[in-house]
Amino acid sequence: MNAVPPFDTERIRRLALLPVAGVMGLSGVRLGAAQLDIRQMIALGQATVTNSPIDIGTIQNVFDRNTNTLARSQAVNPMVVTMSFSQSKRLSRSRVWFLGQDNRWRVETADTLADLDSGTGSFLVVLDWETGAQATWHDRTIADPAPCKFVRLKLNRLTGDDYVHLND
Repeated sequence: MNAVPPFDTERIRRLALLPVAGVMGLSGVRLGAAQLDIRQMIALGQATVTNSPIDIGTIQNVFDRNTNTLARSQAVNPMVVTMSFSQSKRLSRSRVWFLGQDNRWRVETADTLADLDSGTGSFLVVLDWETGAQATWHDRTIADPAPCKFVRLKLNRLTGDDYVHLND
């Protein structure tokens, strides 16, 4: 892990936000005691992201650690965000922040995209559907972390229209 510069308070705050293990927030993934910077991993070609069509914001907004920015699905419910990593990761926590009234969310993992799409082979539902209120952090622990190269978040808006608002 790179040394943290003495006055990089933002990085220190990010590293201290969540307990040990792997968080897909979507603002980041925690691996061991360090939170991975998904935006940086994308820039370096170590991760890619695919998602449901978005009409407001960009998918990068869900990785910026800023709950005031968002990506809103283009009348697609649930919103689906899939991350792929060049090297296997072991997730142990996940957190999300959303708007648009009550939503439910789940996290799925697999070693291959084919397994993730088909729900077979290495496919796991590491966090099953849980309902939560808007405008608050929803932070969950993955009981039995397994290595994976693909992670999928499904966020389902339960009330109102079909525009899903994912902030982080």
